[in-house]
Amino acid sequence: MRVRARVSGPESTLAQIVKLAERYKERKARIESIVHKFSRIYLSMMLVLAAVVWVTLGYYKALIVLAVGCPSAYLVAIPATLLLSLSVYARRGIVVKGTRPIEAASKVKVMALDKTGTLTLGDLFLEKIVILDGRFTENNVLAYAASLEVHSTHPIARAVLREARRRKIRLLKISDVMEVPAVGIQGKTLDGRRIFLGKLDIMRVKEHLPVEYTEIEGKTIVQLSVDDRIAALMVFSDRLNPKAKSMIKELKKLGLRILLLTGDKISNAKAVADALEITEFYAGLLPEDKVRIIEELKSVYRGRVAMVGDGINDAPALAASDVGIAIGSLEVAGESGDFVVPAQRIRNVPFIIKFSRRCMRAVMENISIILVTKIIALVLGLLGLLPLWLSVAVGDDGGVLLALLNTIKILRAPMIFSSKS
Repeated sequence: MRVRARVSGPESTLAQIVKLAERYKERKARIESIVHKFSRIYLSMMLVLAAVVWVTLGYYKALIVLAVGCPSAYLVAIPATLLLSLSVYARRGIVVKGTRPIEAASKVKVMALDKTGTLTLGDLFLEKIVILDGRFTENNVLAYAASLEVHSTHPIARAVLREARRRKIRLLKISDVMEVPAVGIQGKTLDGRRIFLGKLDIMRVKEHLPVEYTEIEGKTIVQLSVDDRIAALMVFSDRLNPKAKSMIKELKKLGLRILLLTGDKISNAKAVADALEITEFYAGLLPEDKVRIIEELKSVYRGRVAMVGDGINDAPALAASDVGIAIGSLEVAGESGDFVVPAQRIRNVPFIIKFSRRCMRAVMENISIILVTKIIALVLGLLGLLPLWLSVAVGDDGGVLLALLNTIKILRAPMIFSSKS
């Protein structure tokens, strides 16, 4: 057997997960902070009550109040519930940056989704090159495009480079390369030619291009310009992710409002929206436009807006949302969003919302369980029906044990171990 290591230990996926966990371990859920504050107030109240009981009923009963009133059960059980939930997410291949995103995800009411690479496979392929300037051939056009796109990580870049390799195109040396998200990429050849590959300027090419190429559904069309003259158009095709439709259905079952946000043209956006039964969509958006829409949604749905997209072009929108869910590999999307989901597992997106709700419900149940057991143990202890040691066992350790059993029951629910997405 021959084994080939692609990266060294510190660069492995596991090492990156550990780094992210260390970096974001302080991002605790708001409920944890509330529990800590409550514990301080609760402890002060128990000390006052113990003093009163000492004076009225004696020191033995006062010791029962102090022992049962210890807030350690809250400080152990609640963080344990949230930390156990992180292991469940990890089992599904989902990286979570702290426990705060879990609480935020449980409140989500509206979700905006990017198109390319999220709802579609994002694995474009070059379908056709339409020459508009007779001085250029398909191979000329591909050489210019590939020489630019070698500097980009966009799905179009991968498609161009794949076709260039297939045709064995020799790349040119390009300088002054600049990529503008949702617009395109430009640079300059050694002989001074200015090259641009990016968004189609319909007004400049409509006289030379059949209408089926300007408005064809499901196609992505970009233009290649040389010295500000459009030389050719490149037509790309993409396919819907086969898991996208079931994902949208699950999100709707959770009661979420779904929106599609894309930088693509309106005909492509409508085709995808219709196929997935999404009624709201916005097309032709720049990254700042997506941020603006997210901010508008946040003004209506306070603290309840999620954004799903790739960790590169959608990074501003992911950061602007209350819950950012980055789709892609950990190496690429690791720094974006609150959750990182592998591209091949987009059906984990509904799971994030569903399980976060279940997790926060478990937290509230555990708080109630601990409070009830303490009240019971305290009353029975003060009535003399429970000795000191048993009051502690029931009111403190018993509460923690019941809370942890409740957590394990929830974490082992059939929903979690359903067929892998």
